Order: sequence, then structure tokens, then C-alpha cells
Amino acid sequence: MPKFCPSLLFVFLLLNHLLGKGQAVSSREYIVNQPIIAGQNTDVLEIKRIVCKKDSTWLELDFTCFEPEGLFVNPADSANAFRLKYKDKFLPLLSTRSVPESRHLNCQDGQVSYQFALGFAGIDYDKIKYVDLCAFFPEKPILFEGILLCTAKEAEKNAQDGDTLAQISLARYFQRTTNYPKAEFFFELYLKKLNRLYGSKDVRYLSVTQEIIKLYLLRMELEKAESLCTSLMQGLYSAHPSLPEFHSILGDIYQTKGAHHEAILEYMKYLQLLEKKGVVKSSVYSATTNLIQYSYGQLPNQDTLAAKPLLVGIAINKKQLVQGVVLMKIFAVGADQMIISQNPDFVDTDWRPYTIKEIVPLEIGTERLFIKFRFGTAMSETVEINL
Repeated sequence: MPKFCPSLLFVFLLLNHLLGKGQAVSSREYIVNQPIIAGQNTDVLEIKRIVCKKDSTWLELDFTCFEPEGLFVNPADSANAFRLKYKDKFLPLLSTRSVPESRHLNCQDGQVSYQFALGFAGIDYDKIKYVDLCAFFPEKPILFEGILLCTAKEAEKNAQDGDTLAQISLARYFQRTTNYPKAEFFFELYLKKLNRLYGSKDVRYLSVTQEIIKLYLLRMELEKAESLCTSLMQGLYSAHPSLPEFHSILGDIYQTKGAHHEAILEYMKYLQLLEKKGVVKSSVYSATTNLIQYSYGQLPNQDTLAAKPLLVGIAINKKQLVQGVVLMKIFAVGADQMIISQNPDFVDTDWRPYTIKEIVPLEIGTERLFIKFRFGTAMSETVEINL
């Protein structure tokens, strides 16, 4: 009868432990298959595997598209090459594998899949727990955010043990992959930790509650979403930095419920609070105008709000003021004509078709403009604009 060897049992248990944490090929190599990724800003790329070595870190990706599309993989020495980001540090691209000589990956005939790899500088994966993959495209600077350098099984264990990075990464990963019960579970774990550390009025705590409310909205748990949203808003002072976003979310809830009059009021409050802080961009006006436009179109004809055109907001290019003109982007709903003047009685101007972009000549010393809108016989109130 063969003798039992304790040393072999030890080797077996050690290998089993390592394989449970990821595939440890050698003491100098660590592999993560199907990594947990908190945020993704691309529909055509997917990270299939990460291989961490002593002197390099390789990301193996699939490029798949269902319509004609292309991807240019910049060479390693290009200023626009892919980079890995950890906190505020960037790891440069060192090499690529399976990339055509032209460096173009093209989908001309519908669904085509390429497998290629990006090689970066080596990282200490015992200390660095996550990275971001960046591509310096203006519209999508971060393609993958919060890439955990561990397996899903290890990440869930870490989250249960109180690792906040694992908690929020898993919550966002499961939300993105529509596993909403698991997303809520890890959001709640993270929220409890934030409450203990910072309290329920802290911006970080409130930001996560907003993500939970949006999760309820995705699950069509509208009463639950509205209740949590309104209860949190009641405890915030008027200048709290989290308050504007709560109004926007509440507008989404009301719009989904079909309460369009209430939705419009919440979207308007959202913009008004941002205007007080002086942080409204044209893109915010444009996106919110589209939401208001939809709800405006759903209002019954007898509603007094629907009878009048509605000014959503005006973005002013203040750099133009010194040149004797003002360049404005005017966002309104329910209007086909407008009138703009430096006088509140509008005696010096005529009605004109409503347009978003407008250049208005100014007299020296002008500090205010006045604007009105109309659609047929329905007319808005006069709005005063401070320049």
C-alpha cells in the first residue's frame, strides 16, 4: 500500500488556493479571465483576459461590431496610444499583438471579430487593485473604468469583508450587466460603509443613493424611487451640491410615471439651481430641453402650462460681449417665434422665427435683454436676461 505524502497534499492545497484567486501560472505571472469592470464607454470592445507579469501587463481584447465601423490602434510611440491609468498615473503602451500592419481594424460586412492584445508596463498587482483603460479620443477618454485585477469570486469575497473598492465596482458592474438584485446588494454594502465614515449628508453618500434611485427606476420600482428621492431631498439645504441632481432624477421618475407637469417643474428646478451656481453648459440645456420637450408634448390641451411656450434656459458667450454683440443659445419648447430687444416694450424690433442660436447686436453699456416667445396666439411672459 503506497504511503501518504503530506508534502503532495500541501502542494495540492496551495495550487487550489491560487487557482481560486485567479490563474497563477507562475510566481511571476497572474491571469484574470473575464475581469470585473465597473464602467464601460464602448460597445465594440471587450476585455477578455488580463495577464500581469513582472515586466508587463497585457490586456487581451475582442473588437466586435454589427455595422460598418473601424478602430485605429495607435502605435506604442504615439501620443494618442492607449494607456492604463491608476489614480493619477499613466502606464504607457509598450507593444501590441495581432494588430494589422495598417493598424486599422475594420468591420465592413457587419459582424466581424478581431482578437488583439495591448501590452503595458508592469504593475505590482499585489498593491494595485484596479486600473482604467484610456484612449485619447475626445468623446470617449476612458473606455473601461474600474478594472479589478482579481476574479469575480475574489472580488465578492473582498466586498463581503468590507473592501469598498470591490463593493462599488461590483455594484456598478452588476447594474451595467442588468443583474439588478446583486447590484442593489453591493450598493447597500457600500452605502453602509460610507454612512459610518462620513454620514448621510455627505456628497459621496448622496451620490451613491442617487445611483440606487436610478437602479429602482431601471427596475420600474417607481414608488420606491420617488419615496427615497423625496425623503433625501427634504434634509438638504438649498445650496447643497447634491440637490440639483436629485431634482433631475425626480423629473425622470415623474416622467416615467406619466406625471409630466411635475416632471417639467423638477427639470426646471434642476436648471435653475445649476444657473445659480454658474455651471450650466449648453449640452446640459440641450439634454434637459429634450426631456422637457417630451413631457410638454404629453400635457393635455386644457393644461395652462401647455398653452404657453416655455423658456428652458439661455447660454451666453460672454467673450462676445466686448465686441458689441451677444451670442446666445436659446432653449425653449412650444415656440415657433420669438422677439428680442434691449427695451422691455419691444418697440424697436419685430417677431422672428425661433432658432436656438442667435446673434444680437448690442448698444454700448447694455446690461439687459428681454425676450418673449409665441406659438399662434399663445404667448409667454417677458423674460429678462442679465448680461
